[in-house]
Amino acid sequence: KGAPDLGIVVTADPAASIVGAQTIDKGKPAGPQAKAAPRAPARAAIEGPLQTFEREAADPKVTPQKLEDYARYLATTGGDSTPEHKARDLARRAAEAEPTVKRLLAAGQLAEDRNQQREWVDKAAALAGPDRPDLDVLLMQAQLAREGTNWRDAVPIYQKMLALDPDDISATLGLVELYVEAGLRRTAVTTLEKAMARQPNSVVTADRKSTRLNSSHRLTS
Repeated sequence: KGAPDLGIVVTADPAASIVGAQTIDKGKPAGPQAKAAPRAPARAAIEGPLQTFEREAADPKVTPQKLEDYARYLATTGGDSTPEHKARDLARRAAEAEPTVKRLLAAGQLAEDRNQQREWVDKAAALAGPDRPDLDVLLMQAQLAREGTNWRDAVPIYQKMLALDPDDISATLGLVELYVEAGLRRTAVTTLEKAMARQPNSVVTADRKSTRLNSSHRLTS
């Protein structure tokens, strides 16, 4: 009593349930429909993300959002071949079809040179409007300024970002790096200490603070 029945056969085949249902009644043989298991419908080929993006981008009615998503996918995964520059083309098409600040900046990030980058960033700034400064726009403006002939032009941009959001990590670290480049290491450490006071749990600022403190100690010891 209670012992397992070793004669029971367990199977996941759906045809077996048909056979069992037809034979359980007084041991009657199964009908002809149980002779063969029904065939499962053929599965469509599994499509990966790249194949999906390619198919959607080839659609004449593809949306700007899908073009933008494909461009970002290629840029993020490193799947954009150098001769083809498909991500750049996709980002441009998306920005031109339906401009948004985010799309214009994406096109700027993938642009061929600094002049083209600046054109896209200027368009994004104009779209955002002077009354609604966008932190991402300001960050790219600061990065372009740092790469220009006078990197100090980036300082007021970072300061403007911090005026809008005192806890912005990108602006804080950008400003700190500029202070270090200018030889103002004490100012850099002080800036990081203030940021740490506002965000004591920030791993990024803590790491940078440690680096700058060590650097200042070596210089003064």
